[in-house]
Amino acid sequence: MARPKKAISTIDNNVSRKTKAEIEIRKTAEESLLSKEKIFERDTVKKNPPAHKEFLRLKKLLEKINKADALYGAVLNRYCEIYGEIIAYEERRAELNLAIDKLEKEFDKLENVDYDKVYSFGKMLTQLISQVNKVDALVMQKRKMMFDIEKENCMTVSSALRTIPREPTKDVENPLIALLSSNDEEEE
Repeated sequence: MARPKKAISTIDNNVSRKTKAEIEIRKTAEESLLSKEKIFERDTVKKNPPAHKEFLRLKKLLEKINKADALYGAVLNRYCEIYGEIIAYEERRAELNLAIDKLEKEFDKLENVDYDKVYSFGKMLTQLISQVNKVDALVMQKRKMMFDIEKENCMTVSSALRTIPREPTKDVENPLIALLSSNDEEEE
């Protein structure tokens, strides 16, 4: 699979085979991809307190790197919605774990071993554990979605490193030319 094009800011002009005109065209094209409008928060994110808090945090960070553009708004809102869903699932899992603990305590309180009650307690316990496992699977699925968004939007260390412009190479003087020029100066 072909490697995606680098942003013009990451291309080393001293090593690149691109002409100045090509570089200028690319720079203009990349700048035209930004709408220059402020990023917005959807109502669904505003109504979800954890998602809203995450949106404000990420917006502040994006403003610092000049990426708080409206074109990133949809991705950022989706990311925050997923984050809010994960928090809700984790709260649900905590509730289910409390229910499991209560059920186990009630089972321990049974004095007479009635097989019908044991069966019903076992069935309820199994259902609760199954629900916890389903919630865990949903959380992992949502986390995978978040990670995919993070990789694409400069929110991981490796993706951030890919966007850092390389240092321009310093023009190192050819040692042979330096030696010859120093010999010319000595002869004079």
